[in-house]
Amino acid sequence: MSAVAKLLDRRDQLRRQLMALGASGQLGYGIPEKSLAAGLECAPDYIGADMGSIDPGPYYLGSGELATAPATTRADLTRLLRAARQLDIPLLIGTAGSAGAAPHLEKTLALPRQLVKEAVRSGRVTPIDSMTPLSEADIDETSHLVGQMGTEAFCRALQTDPMS
Repeated sequence: MSAVAKLLDRRDQLRRQLMALGASGQLGYGIPEKSLAAGLECAPDYIGADMGSIDPGPYYLGSGELATAPATTRADLTRLLRAARQLDIPLLIGTAGSAGAAPHLEKTLALPRQLVKEAVRSGRVTPIDSMTPLSEADIDETSHLVGQMGTEAFCRALQTDPMS
């Protein structure tokens, strides 16, 4: 089920407005643990974070580099992925990796690979039906580890009058 479909289903089941946790305006600048914990206590329906900004200027769009330190960016992303999985809610990230171009997306996708490998090692990843179990080599060889969506899905969600 897509993230948007899951949110709409949740809204319909709960018969209330959806609650969002805006975790960060710029992933990679650090997310205070206490603030995140307080936000999670409010039981949000989804977590949103941006990974880009026009503040650093056009250099990052042209260079394909991250504007934030990779270690801090990885820590923020890890924290939010774990929080979303803990609550079984979607994590929506905008402007992946500073400017959202292909090299930024690739660098952002590389960050979760270690998390997925850890999940495989700890037995938290299980195959569906008769599929072959996922291996760390599979993760290394995968060109697209996670899905992404454009603005069309957000537009469709907003057209369904999510406030009702």
